Amino acid sequence: NWWWNEIGAPQSFAVAAILILDTLTEEDRARYADYLEVSQIGMTGQNRVWLARIVLMRGLLRADQTLVDKAATEISAEVCISDGPEGIAPDWSFRQHGPQMQFGNYGASFYLNMARFANVFATTPWAFSEEKLDILWNLGEQGFRWTLWNGNMDLLAVGRQIAFDAQRKKARSIAEALAEFERSGRRFPDKAPTGLKLFPQSAYAVYRPGNWMASVKMNTVDVLETETWINGENTLGGHLADGSLFVYGTGREYENVAPLWKNWRLIPGITSYLELSPVCRSFNMGPGANEVNDMRLEGNRLDFTLQRDGLTVHKCWQFSPSGVACSGTIISATNASSRVVTCVEHALAAENVRIGEYDSLAGCLRVENGCFRYEVYAPKESIHATIEERTGDWEGISSPSVGHSISGRVLLIYIDHGVQPEGATYRYEVKPVNVTAPTAEEALLARLPEIFAKSAA
Repeated sequence: NWWWNEIGAPQSFAVAAILILDTLTEEDRARYADYLEVSQIGMTGQNRVWLARIVLMRGLLRADQTLVDKAATEISAEVCISDGPEGIAPDWSFRQHGPQMQFGNYGASFYLNMARFANVFATTPWAFSEEKLDILWNLGEQGFRWTLWNGNMDLLAVGRQIAFDAQRKKARSIAEALAEFERSGRRFPDKAPTGLKLFPQSAYAVYRPGNWMASVKMNTVDVLETETWINGENTLGGHLADGSLFVYGTGREYENVAPLWKNWRLIPGITSYLELSPVCRSFNMGPGANEVNDMRLEGNRLDFTLQRDGLTVHKCWQFSPSGVACSGTIISATNASSRVVTCVEHALAAENVRIGEYDSLAGCLRVENGCFRYEVYAPKESIHATIEERTGDWEGISSPSVGHSISGRVLLIYIDHGVQPEGATYRYEVKPVNVTAPTAEEALLARLPEIFAKSAA
């Protein structure tokens, strides 16, 4: 893979060389700098920052002021609001590989790198301007902090790197970046973000009333879905952005659940064909899989239309402190070989999980799991609710984790709409119950000094 040849290995080598710079002979410095010629400034976003950082270190090895100046200028130039498909978007999301949300992958690396450069450059001619520091503060406050809950990153914000303990590790990286950036003198509020925020450039929404969190990931013809093919990562996740809804109380509702999803068309919140294999798309295949641009937020109501593979469904979420009311209408489904289903939940089963008796009078099935109650309004025969002990592997999800099996109890709830339904509707509600978990930032900010100290050590 080109990244390891041009960025990964040279970057690690350059850092090691800088650490022992005072012990190197002139011959060593020249030889090491020659190797680093493999890295040249180019590309966009975080890839460009990585390459410029290596060039900067090559300039230090050669004591080449001009080269260091050039690299530092290129790094600083990436701290801007992007008017293109990549980089810091005007809505404070981060995008890479085209108009695609990348909070957890490239975005996390970008923010940690820039937070460090804000301090490294502070007493040099390359110090970031107040305007650039403002941009980085807003990227943290209006962007990354919305994706974190109780020491974990929202799985929908992680991106393609859904590996073992990915949510916790990505959150730790952001915590370290926030702590690093605060050393520049810009503090973040102690209070966690609250409210309903739509990131229109990334087709992503987060609702945080204060003691729980919900997130929705979408895609449009102009906003790409989560990428699925690079390095054998997330090859099954082609439908993660088809209107998925994830809810968090403890923050661990979906911890390492991915290997236990036996059907990746059963993503929480989405409506899809049940029997078909998940679609795998490259990020450079052109427009997004969704054939329309229909996503809008009015008050606390979010509407979204998905049109792909012959399936057209209009989805709606109404957010309030008492829960999320979910509804939708399946306008058409042309595939005659598969049933269409709407997945209500596909999460780890908590100790208190309980599937209640069907309430014929209300036409509702109630399910309790952890911090949430699910009320599914549909005919009894169309509701499928199971609690299963499962074991799975990371094959097709994360290549480095293959062979590391995961076992656990899984709650699955979905509504079966049948084959080629037209005008079929669905309605269910997700309600928080006995939610006492601390907010994400209260827990995370309390750990920042400890995390930063360990990182510095």
